Amino acid sequence: MKKRYLLIVLAAIVCHFSLYASAFDPARETCDTLFTRDGRVLLVQVTHISPKGVKYWLCNAPNDNQKYFMPLSEVQEIRWETTRQRELYQVWVHEYGSQFPLRGYLLSTTDSTVVLIRSFRQPENASRHVIPVTRIKSLRFREKGRLGKSILAGAVVGAGTGFVIGQAQGDDPENNGSSSLSLSAGEKSILNMFVLVPAGAGAGFIIGAFKKTVDIRGNPDNYRLLRPMITRYTVSGR
Repeated sequence: MKKRYLLIVLAAIVCHFSLYASAFDPARETCDTLFTRDGRVLLVQVTHISPKGVKYWLCNAPNDNQKYFMPLSEVQEIRWETTRQRELYQVWVHEYGSQFPLRGYLLSTTDSTVVLIRSFRQPENASRHVIPVTRIKSLRFREKGRLGKSILAGAVVGAGTGFVIGQAQGDDPENNGSSSLSLSAGEKSILNMFVLVPAGAGAGFIIGAFKKTVDIRGNPDNYRLLRPMITRYTVSGR
């Protein structure tokens, strides 16, 4: 019985973490093509790019969760791909001289500016911001609604794990007048869920809060290199 219980708990834990790992699966989006100066062609998903280099996942290795880094001096070209499904992305614009980022949606990009709208519920002229590239420290992007979905998924996984563990533990034997507390499998499941649902939701929050970061650092040359990637996160995706 104890061996069976341990196997069930182990399976629940593996399931729990594999679901979270899938949130970072590079195969969830189409991949970018990275050409190196020594002639290699890599199919990657770029997550962060700065004047120092490029951070990315390998698309042809779905079980490899390692993030790689390549100095920009070794990069010949990056061909950006559009996402498979047109999703709406929120953007956080971090500006020099500003303590808090501007949050909204990217309407468009020009040769020297990005155009941001704070809300679709307000008139465009009231919430529209045109930000010069030289003022932008970095841009961070996240799919709209991703945080809530991730928290919900984490809570569901936590509830399922708590239920499985409680059922695996089974009913306690009758105490026969003893002062020790005797719990049924159902009661154990409920107690486990009280613990694991908040833990799962917390883990979901951490994963859902992940943003793709693009460093501009006020440099127009960096912006020109990164503009094709930035443009795919505009409202139109073009």
